[in-house]
This record gives sequence, structure tokens and C-alpha cells, in this order.
Amino acid sequence: MSEESTSECLFYRAYRSFLLQDPEFKINFEILADQFHRFPETFKRFSENDVHRLVSMQEAFKTGIFNLFKGISSDLSNTVLPKMEDIDQSHRDLVRNIYKSGALNHYIGPNHTVCPEYPVIYGNIDLMALSNNCAYAIEFKTDTANHSIIGQVIKYYIGLGLQLNLKYFNDIKIITVCSGYDQVALKGLKQIGAITLLVDAKTLKISNIL
Repeated sequence: MSEESTSECLFYRAYRSFLLQDPEFKINFEILADQFHRFPETFKRFSENDVHRLVSMQEAFKTGIFNLFKGISSDLSNTVLPKMEDIDQSHRDLVRNIYKSGALNHYIGPNHTVCPEYPVIYGNIDLMALSNNCAYAIEFKTDTANHSIIGQVIKYYIGLGLQLNLKYFNDIKIITVCSGYDQVALKGLKQIGAITLLVDAKTLKISNIL
């Protein structure tokens, strides 16, 4: 195995344990740091996103605090997972009809692949799209989104992060498509950098909440 491949493997092993806050994270990061000091040139091909992940891991290693998003802790013990709701036919129809309308193309690009109800470790993402080396986790709500959507999409982010692969995607973005948002939901989603879209279930018209 080349040193470039070794660096990539060590990076993803450390990143996986970082996302899961695994007790082995410290050991995995120490090995990764040793690789970096011995073969720094093998990290030059890493993307800007991977460099940000390295910085986040370094901060977690030093402080013991795991932050996936600025200002938000990824402490899984403090994040309540919403109960997996039954996806009824009206919800399925909404997802399918919005996707068919092409309204999402502005946000995920016209040339993409898509998978409905994409399974990750914490549940099924309503719609997962791949475009331009980026994975989009798209969550739909037929009612007004409350604070529970924040924990839900963070879990989806982690789930996709565990599957992160340079060959298929190297970035993850969250999109929510809801009929409304309460202030707590909107503030939390904005804080983690999610794209928040409003949808009219009757006309399927979508607008971005800036």
C-alpha cells in the first residue's frame, strides 16, 4: 500500500471514531498525527473539507470536546433521537412530486443521482442525492418543523460521514424541505449550515429562507 493510501485509510479510521466519539479516537488520531509528521506530503492531496475535519479532530484530541458544527456539540448522549415516524403515502407522494418537479435541481444540480429513503446507521434519509462529489441529505416535513429536526439531520450527517468515500463524495450538505419552521428549528438549522426550504404542499412551490 502506498503512503498516500495509508494516510487516507488512517484519516478515515480516525474520522469514523471521531464521529462516533469512540474511546479509540485518541489512539487513532495519535497514529494519524504520526503519519502526518512522517509523511506530510501525502496530505497535500486532501481536500479543503478534509483539512477542516483534521482541525476538528485535533481540537477534540486536545480538549476532549467533539464539535461537528460550530457552536453545537455532537455529544450523542445529549441529543434526543426523534422516534422513527411512519412514512405514510402522503409523505411519500410529497417527496416524489417535489423531486419530479425539478424544484430541487437549483440546490443539488441537474446532473445527479438520487436514492429515496436512503439507509444510514440512524435511520432512513428521505432523499439522498449525489452531485459534484457532494452528498445531500434531504429531509422533508409536511408539517411545521420543530427542534427535533435538528437532532434528526445531525444524525443523518453522522451516518453519511461514516460512509464518506473520496471516490463517490467528499462533502456533505443538509437540505430541509418543510411547510414551516418554528424559531428554534430555524435557528438550529441555520447554525449547522443547513439549507432551509419552504414548500407549499399544494403547488409544490419552493422558496429559500435566507
